[in-house]
Amino acid sequence: MQVESFFPAWRRCAGLVLIGGALLASVAGCHRAPPTDVIATVNGKDILRSDLERQYQIVKMSQGEAPQDPSPEQADLARLAVLRQMIDEEMLQQRAAKLNVVASEAHRNEGAVHSGRV
Repeated sequence: MQVESFFPAWRRCAGLVLIGGALLASVAGCHRAPPTDVIATVNGKDILRSDLERQYQIVKMSQGEAPQDPSPEQADLARLAVLRQMIDEEMLQQRAAKLNVVASEAHRNEGAVHSGRV
C-alpha cells in the first residue's frame, strides 16, 4: 500500500521540481533585448542604426560626385567601415573619460572638421 501511494507523491514532487527548474532557468537566462535600432553596444553605450546611417551619408557626401551609386555589397562594406570607426571613436572617448583627459578647443574643432560634423 505504501509503494502505491509513494509514486503519485513522487510524480507530483518531480513535476514541481521540473517546473521550478524551468522557471528558474528562464528567469536566469532573461536579458533585456536591445532595441531594434541598436547596431552595436560599446561597454553599455548603444550605437544606433540611425546614427550609423547619418555618418555613412556624411562620408558618402564627402567623397564628392560619384559616377554611380555603390552596389549593395560596396555600400555594406562602407557602412561596416563607418561602424568600425564609430566603435573605435566611442572606445577612445570612454577611455579618455576614464582617464579624465579633456581635449583642447583646437583639437575639438579639428575633430569636428574631420568627422564632418561642421
